[in-house]
Amino acid sequence: MGRFEILNHMSDGEGNLAPHSGGSCQASLSFDNGETWKVLHTYQGGCPRDVKFRSERAGPNQVFFFHIPAETRAGAALFSWSWFPVTPSRPEMFQNCASVMIAGSGNDTLDHLPDMFVGDLTIAGHINQGECRTTLG
Repeated sequence: MGRFEILNHMSDGEGNLAPHSGGSCQASLSFDNGETWKVLHTYQGGCPRDVKFRSERAGPNQVFFFHIPAETRAGAALFSWSWFPVTPSRPEMFQNCASVMIAGSGNDTLDHLPDMFVGDLTIAGHINQGECRTTLG
């Protein structure tokens, strides 16, 4: 079992996360230094939790749990939390990454799992200007 928490780093109160009315997010792993990402769990809506439309306040419980398959390759990996907000100031994708150690004896790099959704970006050789855009609101 894995978990991540969206932390409050603002100084003026609990739940002040700049949540842009919430959105959807994914928990993913990479075994090739971030070249590819395999999705462990997708949270459709409700990320961050308890956010009203056009609100910049979130509820205090921002811990998200996800399952790590038993066959997942043991050892070093990268973990990603990626997020697409409902009401950003412009099309945006947010991502936080961390180096993690996977315990166990598995050796599967999870190639059978879906790739992480990537949008609202221009990546040379992968996504051209204006392609793969989310809809605001």
